[in-house]
Amino acid sequence: TGETRSRTLDARLIVRESCDLTEEQIQKLADHCAAEEIVGMIFNKYIGDLESTTKTRFIQRVWELLTKEFQAVCSHEPLPLAEYQKEISEMFDQTDVIPIQVPLLKKVVTYAKEFAVQICREQPENLLAVERLHAFFLDNLLDYSMQQQYLLRTNLVYSNFLISNINKDMMINSNDEEKSFFSIVKNLYRVNFKSSYIYVFHSPVVHYQYEQWIMPDNLYLKSYHIGQMLQRVEPPEQQVSVYTCIANRYMPQDRRYTFVMVPLFSNEEQYGLFICELDYNHFSQIYSVAPQICSAIKMTRLVKELEGNLEEARFANSRLKLISDSDELTGVYNRRGFYRAANAMLSSQESAGKGCVLILADLDNLKIINDTFGHDGGDHALKTCVQYLSSATPLLDAIGRVGGDEFAGFAMVDDPETAGKQIYDSIKKAAQQYNATSAIPYNITLSVGVYTMTCQGGEQVQNYVKYADQKLYQDKKNKNRIVIKPQNNSMPV
Repeated sequence: TGETRSRTLDARLIVRESCDLTEEQIQKLADHCAAEEIVGMIFNKYIGDLESTTKTRFIQRVWELLTKEFQAVCSHEPLPLAEYQKEISEMFDQTDVIPIQVPLLKKVVTYAKEFAVQICREQPENLLAVERLHAFFLDNLLDYSMQQQYLLRTNLVYSNFLISNINKDMMINSNDEEKSFFSIVKNLYRVNFKSSYIYVFHSPVVHYQYEQWIMPDNLYLKSYHIGQMLQRVEPPEQQVSVYTCIANRYMPQDRRYTFVMVPLFSNEEQYGLFICELDYNHFSQIYSVAPQICSAIKMTRLVKELEGNLEEARFANSRLKLISDSDELTGVYNRRGFYRAANAMLSSQESAGKGCVLILADLDNLKIINDTFGHDGGDHALKTCVQYLSSATPLLDAIGRVGGDEFAGFAMVDDPETAGKQIYDSIKKAAQQYNATSAIPYNITLSVGVYTMTCQGGEQVQNYVKYADQKLYQDKKNKNRIVIKPQNNSMPV
């Protein structure tokens, strides 16, 4: 603002170890029964700011206990040792965290004992009670310290376990990107992170050494947590400017905060930012968490790329299979594709004992059509035969061109005899209707052989072709021998 301000602050002397009181001064305090002043001096010697220490319930209770003790010894009253011991036990049982360091509290209590011993030197009963009281307090403090150390080690092991889970959980959910990033904050909120935010770039940014870093304009907030509130951010709301990544509507709004920002990268690939809030005592966990996140992101992206490549390969293989099993001219199965499809149906467990129909069909007079109307006319005739066979599609499960002018069909049916007749009639009717209405100057007809049977395990369609061929041979005896339609009698017959 261009303005300077001057402010005066109050100062006071804090008594520390270099300012011990003499026995005469201690006795003078005891004579005046200044218990509060004595306790204040004891705490000031090691802790300093009494206002901040007395804000916690635990320190208040220690303060009150010492005050009661000095009121008794200064007044030459017997110390109620059992009552004090019960209060000390309850005090430690009811606290989770001591707000000052255990060694510091031990110094406070030890110094208080020295004070009390000097005051009650002429009171043998109180002198013994003081010794027992402070010994009891220090024993409880030692037990509490050991329990806290055990819990601390347990918490460290648990934290390391959760941190190591980041990679595993993200990989498990790799098929859902939003869910995989959410799995990170699910683990972090249970360790020592007050809040955490996972930002990523739209795509990894490659940055080589000695090259200028070009910062992307935006980051994408995938997931975050504040305390026990875990949140996934939906894609329409994820975009955040890089300049507001630590000051936006997703941050804590009701308190101040200090964030640690860690870049997420693997070698030259920059993935984004990890922003977190944690106590400085647990700061070292960042060095475990950040590599886990980076590794998880990289592995997840590699898996997605691999899955994409596999999907492309599967699609390419299916296309190749389709091409290898299909007749290029007519689009139906070729010989190999037909027998593969028909045999798969015939040998399946669901087909055992069911009826099936095998048909063989020949295009009549293909040589005459080719010689008279050229191969285009012959190709058209072959494609038209497929239309005839397709008229029976509700019944035929597979249709194939198994030779030059030969076709085959296969169907699974409930009533083979009825279905076989329906298929035969449908093909013949389709040919009759087409030739009656088509402007093509020649007739396109099929000879058809139908063989019905019951499916049996281990059988192949090829085993029944000879029976269908016998039926076809019988039908060929009655095939249409008029190739050119009557209105085109100028053409050779």
